[in-house]
Amino acid sequence: MATRWKQTVGERGHRVTVGERADRGGKLVLTWYVDGKPKTEHLHFGVRGRGGKEDPALIRRAVEEAKRKANQLAAGSGLTIGGAWSLVFDLRSGKYPVPRDRWSQHHHEVGRALNFAAAVWGADREWATIRKADIRALWRERIRELRKAGDQGVRGAEVTVARVLTVARWLQDEELIPIEACQPGRYWKRELVSDWKQIAGEKHDPEPERPRHKPADITKLIEAAKQVDPRFYLMLQLGAELRLGQVRELRRSNVIEPELAIEIPSSGQKRGVKIYLTEEQATVLREALTTGYLRDAEQSGEDYALFPGRNGKPVSRTQVRNWFRKAEKIAGIKHVRGRGPYGLRRAGVDGAKAEGADRDALMQFGGWTDTQMPDRVYASAEQEAAAKRARDIRAKVRRTA
Repeated sequence: MATRWKQTVGERGHRVTVGERADRGGKLVLTWYVDGKPKTEHLHFGVRGRGGKEDPALIRRAVEEAKRKANQLAAGSGLTIGGAWSLVFDLRSGKYPVPRDRWSQHHHEVGRALNFAAAVWGADREWATIRKADIRALWRERIRELRKAGDQGVRGAEVTVARVLTVARWLQDEELIPIEACQPGRYWKRELVSDWKQIAGEKHDPEPERPRHKPADITKLIEAAKQVDPRFYLMLQLGAELRLGQVRELRRSNVIEPELAIEIPSSGQKRGVKIYLTEEQATVLREALTTGYLRDAEQSGEDYALFPGRNGKPVSRTQVRNWFRKAEKIAGIKHVRGRGPYGLRRAGVDGAKAEGADRDALMQFGGWTDTQMPDRVYASAEQEAAAKRARDIRAKVRRTA
């Protein structure tokens, strides 16, 4: 290799050197110092083109990367709450390399949490000054705001704090704010619940809000989906009782033939499961593949998304939520805040239990990999019925005593 190329940018105290590394095949490395100790970040390109000559375009790109890091280091000395947004959502170097039109629910939650933190703490407040008491003030203000809006308040406040802490941890990992900043304490969730009980005037810990549809709503919404969009109709046919967030990711390769089944792909900690289709489900799927909206894609012979959105990618979660609201309106079902598609999932479990589904069948019905979740989370109706049976038995016991 010719003389090793390198260049230094930035002001004193925040200087960054970008240079070639022979041991990395000429790839570039950013180097800077924190408290006298060297820190590095590897880049995945070099500055040389064909013939080993330096490429001016690649050099400009390398210098831009060094300036980006130098600016981050300079900002870290006094990074404000409001200033974190552009860093976190920067498409090239931020935590989330996703454009806004493709944001998931998590991305929106992070954005809202940062805005709320800026409103409570002040957009010009520095992250380095945020202490446990400030985080406590954040969740108390969020609880009060949510309760004024008619929400229970606990889960929403917990999500807001958790998303702010996610940003703080990333800023710390990027060495943009001190590691001791924004520390909530080990038991912050317990403290949040304790504060909620006092604010709400409750003696008992909150029960999770899990609003559900009625089992009869499943059929109503599937029928209404015909008038909304053919993609949504097929989506509900295949997975009304499942997690629509996973169902919307289905591809042609997830359809198992000739068994007439679908393989729900894994998503994060939610493991995939195999679902056998009813005759009606299989008929609707075949129609979509042969004469419906998937006909052209099917004839291509390539794998494709069953529920395509932009550029052939799976339709967005936002679009699914919008479809669901329209279907509820068409079906004459009152919209309940916080219920959404999961209300159908819970209704399906209620209906399955009413039909005598055993634990193993229930597990497959809802697409779980074990019976823990349906037994623990979705059994409130069954527990209430059991409590009433216990009441009747108690009355009989006392009459015979």
